[in-house]
Amino acid sequence: MTRLQEAPPPGGDMDSSKAATRAATVASTQDERQGTNPRDALPTMPSTFQATFFPAPEQVSGIRQSVAVFLRTSGVPDQTVDDVVLLVSELVTNAVTHGRGEVSLRALAANGRVAITVSTESKERAVVREAGLDDESGRGMFLVDALADTWGIATGMTWCVLRYEPRDGGSVAA
Repeated sequence: MTRLQEAPPPGGDMDSSKAATRAATVASTQDERQGTNPRDALPTMPSTFQATFFPAPEQVSGIRQSVAVFLRTSGVPDQTVDDVVLLVSELVTNAVTHGRGEVSLRALAANGRVAITVSTESKERAVVREAGLDDESGRGMFLVDALADTWGIATGMTWCVLRYEPRDGGSVAA
């Protein structure tokens, strides 16, 4: 069983919306005086994708495809989509193979970054091991290390972040 849902953006309540409108109005007034487009200075609202599923190897393909569709509709460039899908495949496969209980994946895309979090109900911290020359597995986290700008491991969770140049030519926040 797979449960897919699009989550509301963090702080998506009415109060933050009003604050954002107020800030945009003030920024617009200031930027009009300076001759710049106020929309270029405002961060985009994050797009979030979440999936929770039972740990079964046959789930990995569908999750990869769903994340790819989500990222493309969020305006993430194709090369970054390909890299993220590879990392999702590795992280989800690790969770299915080594985790406990349901697997949850969350992807967030905003401001030139994609953040991926994969978690299980495990009470243990994942361990990165070194694969031998003849081993058929054990190199996934080395791919994560090579492709992600940053990544980490916590109890029952692995995460990574990739940066990309937004399609609209906006800058990536540091």
